[in-house]
Amino acid sequence: VAFARHVERLVLPKVEKYTGRTSEIDEVCKKNGWEWCWMEEEKARREAMEAEDASDEKMEAWKKKLKAMAEGPTDGVKVPEGCCVKGCGKPVAPGLTKNGNPYKTCCRGCALGFGHDLRCGLKDGERPPCKMGCGMLAAPGKTSKGRALDTCCRGCA
Repeated sequence: VAFARHVERLVLPKVEKYTGRTSEIDEVCKKNGWEWCWMEEEKARREAMEAEDASDEKMEAWKKKLKAMAEGPTDGVKVPEGCCVKGCGKPVAPGLTKNGNPYKTCCRGCALGFGHDLRCGLKDGERPPCKMGCGMLAAPGKTSKGRALDTCCRGCA
């Protein structure tokens, strides 16, 4: 984590540990270019932002579209057995979920509503192209967590 680039605001609970040290907190935040506030103030700020977003027509349209994508086709479209429930027409991914249920979508990207990912349509054991776009196939094997490797070499990883 690069604190200078990744931290925008420091939010602290209003407890004795911090209330007596506001000058130190101000100094550290000023040095790093951060804002800081108490948790109650941050809560009020976020609630105000949510209220502002609720009145925004574009935000409402986006939330409606996202909800519709998550639910899949609902207007009387019959999805054939073994095909992605999002209505894309591709066959469901092979294998089972962590809970032991068969997959209902063709890929993770389609399930999340972002379009197909690189692994979409691959059979078990097939290697996808390297995710860095170098043109090579991903290296064979699995990560320590049991997932298939998605880059061709350490240079691309």
